[in-house]
Amino acid sequence: MENPDNRFVTIVNSNYPPGPGVTGESANDLAYFLGQQGLDVHIVHTDARYAGGNRVVTPNGTVHKVKALYSGKWKALRLLTSFVESFILIRKARSIDKGPVVVMTDPPFLVLWASLLLRNRKWAYWSMDLYPYAFVAAGLVSHRNIFYRYFERAIRNSPPGFLISLGIKQRDFLLHHFQRIIPAVELPCGIWKKNQVSLSQPEWRSNDDKIYFGYCGNLGEAHSLEFLLSVMDHLDPTRHVMILSVYGVKAAKVREKALLNSAVRVVPNVPREYLGFIDLHLVSLLGEWNHICSPSKAFSAICAGSGIFYFGTLENDVQHYLKSATIFIDESIDLNAQVAEKMKTLDLKKCLELKKNADQLATQLNTMQASAYLNLETQFKRWN
Repeated sequence: MENPDNRFVTIVNSNYPPGPGVTGESANDLAYFLGQQGLDVHIVHTDARYAGGNRVVTPNGTVHKVKALYSGKWKALRLLTSFVESFILIRKARSIDKGPVVVMTDPPFLVLWASLLLRNRKWAYWSMDLYPYAFVAAGLVSHRNIFYRYFERAIRNSPPGFLISLGIKQRDFLLHHFQRIIPAVELPCGIWKKNQVSLSQPEWRSNDDKIYFGYCGNLGEAHSLEFLLSVMDHLDPTRHVMILSVYGVKAAKVREKALLNSAVRVVPNVPREYLGFIDLHLVSLLGEWNHICSPSKAFSAICAGSGIFYFGTLENDVQHYLKSATIFIDESIDLNAQVAEKMKTLDLKKCLELKKNADQLATQLNTMQASAYLNLETQFKRWN
């Protein structure tokens, strides 16, 4: 759509289509919507390849690509280069000067450089993950670390003009740390429309009466390895099947154990259109990561019409929004005892009840996303 009023918006994130990755897909979906409403959308991203995701889509907007500095796994070098890459991306966004800037959180120092370099620009903070708080949750630094305190003080002193949070709990956490009121919308990551579900059954799904569990995606620092292993230990091959498509820093041990379990089927990936063929998706978030991130796989599973088997606490956005379609495992209580009890009593009738609730929640989530998009359109047009 043409832009007769020269109204622009720029989105900054390392990951963007056609490369796979859920944060890039989210940015691309918003870019498509804003473009349809007459905004000229520009994207600043790197040429790095993201390890996750499986959906290749056509990029929307005008793309400005910069070269990634490092794609290896050495943590110290990744941290250093992400600091420099964040500076390069924000500097590029400032130089093209195309309207207000939406700053995401990949690489992790984007919001720091935004607070330093965009002081005279309108910018919004899309908080996919929260930094510097994630550095503390990952055990990299303490709250007393001088760099952590500088990072936190910098973004507090030069805050964004608008927040796009992953949920109301994360929003409240951010506002508490910013120590001021900032206009915000809540936009959980992983929302999609169920009309994309495949009508044909994947080869790993059989016409049987078994309950299909699934773990599809990243098993990283914020997730519980012990929960996934416990569920695998309690699988009954006569009643259960687990579909496993896992990557991340904790994935190797899971894949190794899966080879010894006849109830586990390892697959390269599970495309979005097949997520609904899994009855219960396994999702976890360790308590120290509450609000710092929110598992997109939980919202994607609900939008596919599946229930979720969730390990964590009640104090986060997963439980705030998705409780009615969730079997909950409390991280503060004996893990194996809870998993054993839930899996022993779980039957297909309960799975159907969770799926019905998931369909209702998916409708609410899609309405929530549409409302957030309209709010953002209004905000960006006001800022131009």
